[in-house]
Amino acid sequence: MNQPILSLFIPRVFDNISDKRIIDTFENLEYGKIRQIDRVLKHGSNNKPYYSVYVHFEYWYKTEMVETFQQRVMNPELEARVVYEDPWYWVVLENKGKNRINNSLPAKSLQIAQDYEEDYEEEDDDEEYDEPPVENFDLVDAGYAAQMERLYHQECVKVAELEKEIARLKEDISHYHVGALPP
Repeated sequence: MNQPILSLFIPRVFDNISDKRIIDTFENLEYGKIRQIDRVLKHGSNNKPYYSVYVHFEYWYKTEMVETFQQRVMNPELEARVVYEDPWYWVVLENKGKNRINNSLPAKSLQIAQDYEEDYEEEDDDEEYDEPPVENFDLVDAGYAAQMERLYHQECVKVAELEKEIARLKEDISHYHVGALPP
């Protein structure tokens, strides 16, 4: 018998945060595929509404980042956070409630998770990477990371265009003799 898939409990989510935003945040961070979101409406001491949210996964990706996150979630001595819009984050706990979705991975989901794992296996095991110690591991907001990737891509395109222009100018200059005027 397969173990149930880890589901999460977020004790406090502002009432303006949609299910889609929660799903997009977890999926953009590449934790896995969300099956379902459950919300419980609550009210704070000032009677302001908020939600407790249960996040049920269809499957989790099998990566080092995901495994570290899951370990933090399941360790009551550590705090797991998901930054959804810097500086805003959710504290994330293991869902230990009775109403957890107790499903095993369907064959299709298992294959998708395995394919994802194979796509992200390291090709060069000799290369070393500096990784932060687990106790100092902080997540970066998915929106911020995506924006940085877009800016990086834009700068790479500019560099490529400048390199082309430099090559064109060098070619143009090589056609002129010293002292000759351009056409």
